[in-house]
Amino acid sequence: MVIATKHVMASQYNAEIVAGALLPNESRVLAQLKLNRIPDEELRRQITTENILQKRSPATAIRMARLIHNRFQYADDELLRIVVSGSRTTSNQALLVIAIRHSRLLGDFLLRVVKEHWRQFQTKLNPTDWDEFLNQCEQLDPSVKNWQVSTRIKLDRVVRKCLVETGYLESSRSPTIIPVYLAPEIRTYLLRPGNEYVLSAMEITS
Repeated sequence: MVIATKHVMASQYNAEIVAGALLPNESRVLAQLKLNRIPDEELRRQITTENILQKRSPATAIRMARLIHNRFQYADDELLRIVVSGSRTTSNQALLVIAIRHSRLLGDFLLRVVKEHWRQFQTKLNPTDWDEFLNQCEQLDPSVKNWQVSTRIKLDRVVRKCLVETGYLESSRSPTIIPVYLAPEIRTYLLRPGNEYVLSAMEITS
């Protein structure tokens, strides 16, 4: 696809999610086009000329489309149909499944921070949680040490926004943890073999 960059999973963690949270409106538009098997050139024309993502500049539209396209490499048609046709809650949960597959950083934050807080009856995230989490990530993937301070701060905002969009946090400013129950379609999908990691990350009360 012409809007895509080369995606290499050389490290356990990557900072690509810094480009945006779940982007539900844009993702629904592009998921439908992907299901329709729109050719690359036509897709690019609609993004840059017709402004189907409703962005202020073609560069912004291309940047968001690139992120969504890279995420969609981790989605099958069934998930994409849920993104397009599901309720907002179900669609956003499908987008979270895709985002976790694309970003281990997001999945591990749910597992190692949000889920652990819930198990220990801590109902809010702490201001130091993100830095402590990244310190743990550095032990697993030394490349995380090379991330700039500005990138670390923005990643925190983006990850929290993903969790707000899917109901795991009350808001970014009031990070109260909320027990989320998976939509039946999502839970049925994740109970299939190969989805154990994502299911464990998303079911924080289990």
